[in-house]
Amino acid sequence: MATLACQMLVTFVEIDRCATDAICLVTGCKLGRRALKFRDWGKMAATFLNLSTGKAVRIVARENSRELARQRFPEVEGKSRKQSLAYRELLDAELFKVTWVAVELPPRELPGYKGERVT
Repeated sequence: MATLACQMLVTFVEIDRCATDAICLVTGCKLGRRALKFRDWGKMAATFLNLSTGKAVRIVARENSRELARQRFPEVEGKSRKQSLAYRELLDAELFKVTWVAVELPPRELPGYKGERVT
């Protein structure tokens, strides 16, 4: 199933942190399959492009989610524990900004592209 999903999905990740590993696991998109595109823009964000429909959505983690965790659980000790509890309860809209976007993907960027090789 992951291979099939990967053939229809191209994912652009914008940061080299643990979220990228999670995105790879959930989507099945990998650099080696040319379905994962890494753009080091330093944002906790990813864009998912459905190749069969041409539709794309960009999801960005909101900067204030850590502050919301502190507000929601002031009595809990430890930053990680507060975040873990809050992330289970916060609404998606509180954690993420979701925007439909247009993505143009040239043929050389498609999964499976067999173009020229540099020697």
